[in-house]
Amino acid sequence: MAAAFDELDLAVYLQVTGSRGIHVVAPIRRGSGFDAVRERLRAVAGRLAGEHPDRLTVEQRKDKRGQRVYLDTSRLAYGQTMVAPYAVRARPGAPVATPIHRDEFDDDSSLRPQHWTIDSVRRRLDEHGDPWSGIGRAARELPIR
Repeated sequence: MAAAFDELDLAVYLQVTGSRGIHVVAPIRRGSGFDAVRERLRAVAGRLAGEHPDRLTVEQRKDKRGQRVYLDTSRLAYGQTMVAPYAVRARPGAPVATPIHRDEFDDDSSLRPQHWTIDSVRRRLDEHGDPWSGIGRAARELPIR
């Protein structure tokens, strides 16, 4: 699924939230204004959903999404936030918002937003490193199409 973003020539970084979802982050270079970025990325999300209708959607209503991945562009608004990497969530088991590697995203058998906990995330970092290392150097121009 992450390959859909390759079509945009953007570096993609993924993070399980420690709650219900997965954040997809694509660092972009500074320069475009907030409104222009939001408009362009909403168009890109719509195009991706149109090209991959069996796997992606921009449908907000859960009952209409089915098993498709929701491209939530509502986070592209003033004052919206996302959970910080490695933040411990206030949920049973103390799950941690954890950056993941792309190949883990495509492994549907074990990918769960609450998979890593305060007890296991340090071991994960020791074994696999930080998937978001160098994210700032990966910033690219925002795609036009």
